[in-house]
Amino acid sequence: MRDNAEKTLRRAVVVFLIKNGKICLPKKKFKIGAGKRNGYGGGVGDGESWREAAAREVAEEARIKVWPHELKKIAHLLCHNTTKNGGEFTYDVAVFAAESWLGEPRETKEMGKPEWFSFDMIPIKELMLDDRDWLPLTLKEVIQNRSKKIPLVKSWYGPKQHILLRPTQMIWLKRTEE
Repeated sequence: MRDNAEKTLRRAVVVFLIKNGKICLPKKKFKIGAGKRNGYGGGVGDGESWREAAAREVAEEARIKVWPHELKKIAHLLCHNTTKNGGEFTYDVAVFAAESWLGEPRETKEMGKPEWFSFDMIPIKELMLDDRDWLPLTLKEVIQNRSKKIPLVKSWYGPKQHILLRPTQMIWLKRTEE
């Protein structure tokens, strides 16, 4: 890494809607992950808690209401990114599941049509590269088996998140509510 490379930490959230053993995985339309299936989410604003940001992002991107206190934390991600100019930034991401909400999710400017998949039929090749490693196992362990642990996931992306520079790491930690 060059000496003048920028290092920044950005806080973000992702929320996966879960209903009747299925997960909602719309496609992102732009920004990081464009064209890939993902949950709803984005940056945490100044003075916002992880859960407040998660509820706001779901409202903006799916046009439904979730309640912050009902969101279940299912993972925590540290996504290290390298830019083509040698800069570095890390997304510190709290990942939640919502199992109840008001309204029906719908397509918005940022997220595509809501599409539901059973946990064993997730279109793996349509996910972000690190999500392919941790999401199926997390759904099985944390949602289906009700594990008391959640994964801390570490990934290292190259420019524009097109390649992983190192294998994704998962460390299982005791669940703490934030």
